[in-house]
Amino acid sequence: MVNPARGVPRITTRRLTRDARGNPAGMAKVDPIEVQKTLDGLDYPATRDDVVSHARAHGADDDIQSALERLPDREYEGPSGVSKELGKLE
Repeated sequence: MVNPARGVPRITTRRLTRDARGNPAGMAKVDPIEVQKTLDGLDYPATRDDVVSHARAHGADDDIQSALERLPDREYEGPSGVSKELGKLE
């Protein structure tokens, strides 16, 4: 857009929409205890895809699934590795 008063381009910014917790939309923080409950029974080591599949099969909500899908694509040795990486995302 051009600012008509000055004849120069106008820079516009967008505000991030936020969820009820104040996090940017789509980046909701997940409760680590709920994540671990969802992953109970998963055999480790496990890949990111294994983690996501297990969570889906055990009723993980959309926020948990979304967070797990954003994990780095690697092998996780145990639940603490998953939690550590989730902490880095948020």
